[in-house]
Amino acid sequence: MNGSLNDSLSVLLKIGLLSAAISIAIKFLPFLEKIPETSSLALALVLSPSILMAGLLAWRSKKVQE
Repeated sequence: MNGSLNDSLSVLLKIGLLSAAISIAIKFLPFLEKIPETSSLALALVLSPSILMAGLLAWRSKKVQE
């Protein structure tokens, strides 16, 4: 029981640190200002995580069925 709690806390800590690093990178990296602000880019950025997860889950489902 204690091992799974430690694993869960470890995962949460890693996610929190990665999120903080991404936030700092977005705020302070100058090359991000050169990205054009278009609605198609915003749509692609919003939909890409869902599409990526759908692809990974479909691949995993196919792999498990074999």
